[in-house]
Amino acid sequence: MLRIVWIVLVLAVFVICLYFLQNGFRLTPDIGIKGINEIRVEEKLHSRIYLHPGQEITGMLLGGFRGIAADILWLQIDEYWHHGQWYKCLPLYKTIGFLQPNFLNVWILGGWHAAYNICYQAGVSPRRTVQERMRDQHFWIAQGLDFLKLGIENNPDVYNIYFETGWTYFNKVKDFKEAAGYFAEAARFDCPSFVSRMYAHALYDSGDKEASFHVWKNLLAEVDEKEKKEPLNNKDLTHKKVVEKFYNRRKKELGKSQ
Repeated sequence: MLRIVWIVLVLAVFVICLYFLQNGFRLTPDIGIKGINEIRVEEKLHSRIYLHPGQEITGMLLGGFRGIAADILWLQIDEYWHHGQWYKCLPLYKTIGFLQPNFLNVWILGGWHAAYNICYQAGVSPRRTVQERMRDQHFWIAQGLDFLKLGIENNPDVYNIYFETGWTYFNKVKDFKEAAGYFAEAARFDCPSFVSRMYAHALYDSGDKEASFHVWKNLLAEVDEKEKKEPLNNKDLTHKKVVEKFYNRRKKELGKSQ
């Protein structure tokens, strides 16, 4: 009997999520894209999922069935994805994010999905004017960044989402100063070598060429020190070549002697 109750509860969550999905985002001629109340976190240890005004299901109530509910939602995302119904995916990413807040890929995929895929779709809508399409694209980029930042709040001690946020600012928004800040945060943690290289590139593109040069200089010193202790593998050798290339280039541009 108890098992039946839990199964019914999970199915109810799924139905409510579908309602949220179908009624959450619409294009209107006067104000563009609207959404119902954002899903929020009341506190880090106890998430509340706001699916619709007056309807609230707590993470504590779901207990061990969070994973089952998330799996169902992933299947629904896959269905919408393959049918090109991209607008319908983001509310489900949000719900999964609060069911499993430490699952990094949901934040990364959801943020990328909004800032790139939905943004692209908004930019080619034949039912919108040029001005409306531009406004819609800015909206979805902002939605993607907000979603990534929410992921950072839930996972502040790993590099991944800091980097993805920095990349979105760097590649999509062209706000290199903001990108450099997120790349710098990402580089504080155990991370691949490309993270620090992107930090140096963002500093340079933001106009801080001196700071960029010093990042390249420090990276070269680090890899040289590592090489003294042990032979470099192929990945490290490639990293060293890239670092040497940009270190020498920036040094020449700035007229540095060393």
